[in-house]
Order: sequence, then structure tokens, then C-alpha cells
Amino acid sequence: MRSTLVALLLLVVGIAAWWLLRDRDAAGAPERVAALPAPGATVPVLPLADVPSRPLSVDRTAMIAVTIEDLSTLPSDGWTIAINFQHPAMPVPDGLVADTGEMFAPRGDGLVFGWLERRATESRWRKRVADARFDSFIHFTKGPSALGPHQVDPSAPTGSDGAVLRWAIALADGDWRVEAVLGDPAFADHDNGIAIDAHPFADSSPGSTFDVLRVEHRVRDGRLVIAPLPGSTPKLCLLRLAPVR
Repeated sequence: MRSTLVALLLLVVGIAAWWLLRDRDAAGAPERVAALPAPGATVPVLPLADVPSRPLSVDRTAMIAVTIEDLSTLPSDGWTIAINFQHPAMPVPDGLVADTGEMFAPRGDGLVFGWLERRATESRWRKRVADARFDSFIHFTKGPSALGPHQVDPSAPTGSDGAVLRWAIALADGDWRVEAVLGDPAFADHDNGIAIDAHPFADSSPGSTFDVLRVEHRVRDGRLVIAPLPGSTPKLCLLRLAPVR
């Protein structure tokens, strides 16, 4: 009788241990690395319900306000991907790849990126500053939105007040350095708060001309998604990425 009870107890303990550990990665297991889609490949877009979303506290320290003079001192080396968000008529700055508001699709050289719901038509070329990287941008939303960072009002046409767009890039799974420059050389009427894969980063100084966000981010599903925080009106100028070595 005693041996039977001991056996049952050991069985219960084993089941409990398996339940607690079943979602944990094995110690020392390598990160899954997904190959980038080949140019011309069909790239599926995840439905909104599949975008990772969980309660997270808003980071109010990673984004800092800067001036155009500060931006000119940002190091341009060490990045493997550099994308300029710009008006279609604007020449592409040297060393950058242009995003002119087209939808998510292969762009050549193994890059796959773009806007998820529809084309982004609210781009600007201010012709105010000499450095073209910071003289243009694309709006995520025109006017504050009450929607969450992964919600879209399908009835709102692109460019109308309250319309919310998301942007994505296909990346190999793993840790990436991310630098985003947001702002407008002509106006300071924006709040540049954004979410990266549902991780929220608040604009610590709304009303500043430019903001820079620098973080290390772990990509887990083969792509990185950027969206505005609720009530924010970010203007994205430049995005640079590099794998963490």
C-alpha cells in the first residue's frame, strides 16, 4: 500500500514539473534563425490576431529628444539595413534604401518591407535641412488615434484623420539593434510614441522637433512590426538595423 502511494506521489510530482517547464527553452538551446525570403517570393502578412500582444509597461526612457545638429553626429557605420522614409519624388540619399509608402513586399537585395494594411500616402519632403535623411518622413497616422498599436479601422482611408498604419520588415529571428529617427524639421506638432512588436516606447518630450529611439530587440516570428501608440502621431524619417554580434 505504501509503495503504491509513493508511486502515485512521484507521478503527480513528475506531471507538475513537466507542466511548469514545458514552455521554457532548453538551457543552451540555439536561437531559431529564419532565412530572409528570396527576392520575388510571396510574403504572407500575419492577420492582426496573430501579432504578439501582451501587457507591457511603457518605456519612457529609450526615446530621447534631439536637434538636427545632434542628428548630424549619429554614426552611420555598423548598420546592415538603413531605410529612408521619404516622398516618392525625392532622390534617395546615398547608402540608404527608400520606403515611399508601398505595401509590404520584396524590395530587392533580400529585403522585404513595407506597410501592412494599405499604401501610406502621407509622406513629406520639407526641403528645410541639408541632410536629406532628416528632411523627409512618412506619417503613421494623421491626427490622434484612439485605436491600439495593433488595431486598424478598415473604414478609414489612408491619410484621413485617425487612420492608423503599421509598417513591417522581414528579419531573421534573433537579437537586433534598432535605431529609429522620428520627427519633422518644419513642425513640432507630433507625438512620436511607437510600439515595436507590441513593446511600447513613449515620446518623453512631445513637441520636440526630432526623437531618436535606440533599443535591442529580439525578433521571434521572422519580422519586426512598428505601429503608433494610442493617441500618438509619429513621423518616421529613418530606420537602421543590425544583428547583435
